[in-house]
Amino acid sequence: MSRRKTKLKAKIEADWLADQIEAVSTMMWAVAERMECHAGCSVEMNKHAREMAGAATIARGWAKAIRDALAAWNGSLENAEAHGRAVARTVQPLVGSLDGDK
Repeated sequence: MSRRKTKLKAKIEADWLADQIEAVSTMMWAVAERMECHAGCSVEMNKHAREMAGAATIARGWAKAIRDALAAWNGSLENAEAHGRAVARTVQPLVGSLDGDK
């Protein structure tokens, strides 16, 4: 596969990933709202609803970071790698390293 096709595929996959994270975030927010509605007097359910809403907000931030990196990417591999590292720095403190590095 040519380098140009590889770059295009990486952009398409990153955009798809951002869309999927956004969809999960929306679903998490909807679940949090349902939990809050049905919690009644349950302090525990309300607590978990707030946690779910917070996680949804974090996930939405990840999607935005990916989209921002894509928008700033001018097509150079070095720039793409730098933006990838920037996105990783926003995610790693929350989920850890995906390749096992600490």
